[in-house]
Amino acid sequence: MALKAGTQADWTGSLAGLIEERLEALLLADGLPGLPDGPEEQVRGRRHLFLAIAQAVVEHLHANPDAFVLRDSPRQTLLRIERAP
Repeated sequence: MALKAGTQADWTGSLAGLIEERLEALLLADGLPGLPDGPEEQVRGRRHLFLAIAQAVVEHLHANPDAFVLRDSPRQTLLRIERAP
């Protein structure tokens, strides 16, 4: 399965959609109002922010494949993501 940053037209199952879901859950867990369903311009503006974040994350991961180290042994497969210092 490929990483899907998302677009305004293709929101379902995207990283941007997941970011929106997690923010909604965090707000509600803190007893705050959830994300508003409108007005439409406000929702589109909020989603532009989530799309920018998701697209940047996917682009960064794609541009840095050497950060992913896969080790395989008979007992386990390990994926480690290395960080820059």
